[in-house]
Amino acid sequence: MAQSINLIPQKEVAIQRERKALNVSTTVSIVMLLITLVIFGVLVYLRNNINKGISAADSRIDLSRKDIKAMTEMEILARNLNKKYKELKKHFADRVYHSVLLEDLVLRTPETVFLTSLTVRESVRLSISGKADNYLSVADFTNRLIDQEFEGGMKSLITAVTLKSVRLENQTGIVEFTAEADFDPEILKK
Repeated sequence: MAQSINLIPQKEVAIQRERKALNVSTTVSIVMLLITLVIFGVLVYLRNNINKGISAADSRIDLSRKDIKAMTEMEILARNLNKKYKELKKHFADRVYHSVLLEDLVLRTPETVFLTSLTVRESVRLSISGKADNYLSVADFTNRLIDQEFEGGMKSLITAVTLKSVRLENQTGIVEFTAEADFDPEILKK
């Protein structure tokens, strides 16, 4: 039987074991340190990527906010434009064509009458001032205004005529007059 002879003293064996344990624990510690450093590096890398993503998202959000703010001005302008369009549409739908009244008035005015002033009042009354050669011309003019069967004139346009004043100029013999004529504005809307 062979016995192993250990010539190394026990103290030396204990020192060798301590050295071996120290080497193993140092190696394990270094490996653990390296693993910890790798994990830390990966976490730092991921954190930086996440921060870059957050920064990119923040810049996209800021751009979107600027676009939205720019669109609010456009929306306000569009709403104002829409209001203006509706007002104009309403105005043009309800507008009175006074040119039709003027054309009818020109047709009904005799050659011996000269109109000096026309004023629309209260949207239904026409104030007329003018001069005529004589009183009969003024009477002919007022009769033509209310004549529903006047050739070329619009029927039912002028509903009433009131002669306000008539004055004869002594030197020239010309008659100055003022009259008011009521008209139907609904006929002028067509």
